[in-house]
Amino acid sequence: MAYGGSRHLPIDGFRLLERTARCGLISIATRCSLYVLGIVFAVGINTHAWAADSASADEAADVRAIDKVCKWGVLPGESARNSIYLGMWSYHLWGDSDYRTDNQLIGGVYRGCYAGTFINSNYDRTTSIGWQRDFYTQTREDFRLDVGYRFGIMHGYDEFSIGNSKLFPLLQFYTDVAYKQVGVQFTWVGQAVTAGFLIRFP
Repeated sequence: MAYGGSRHLPIDGFRLLERTARCGLISIATRCSLYVLGIVFAVGINTHAWAADSASADEAADVRAIDKVCKWGVLPGESARNSIYLGMWSYHLWGDSDYRTDNQLIGGVYRGCYAGTFINSNYDRTTSIGWQRDFYTQTREDFRLDVGYRFGIMHGYDEFSIGNSKLFPLLQFYTDVAYKQVGVQFTWVGQAVTAGFLIRFP
């Protein structure tokens, strides 16, 4: 039976069930990621508390304001190298086939602080900001491999936002593969894996 055109047809039960299941899986994955990060924080707090006790008053006074923010001692790992990120292409492990895959990222990391803007999978402008840390690095001649994470917040997601704020917690894991000053970054968060270009700078 029609209800004034296709835009008013009854809801497809299977599609609704699929969306509900997908949201539930993403929510579970996010919670598990935050639990893991909480455990890492607990270890990091103890480690950095010991390091802070051993630091001299002169060294503490010499830290610049940006370093106090970007090198937030609670977060474990080394501050990520200064980089610019250009372009991002995504693949969703499950979900709608009409998700956007060319996300047009422009972003970067400076002294361990990250910021970026991109078009998300639902075609909405999204911005993100937070901290970026490397927890594994391997070098060989001019090649360098970095594995780490970003922790912060995003703005621009309606479906998973906190209330009506469009804010969404960010916990993203990445792998950087670079030759000299250029390379590629691969990331994973929730149901999406991405790839994009990076440029290192001093």
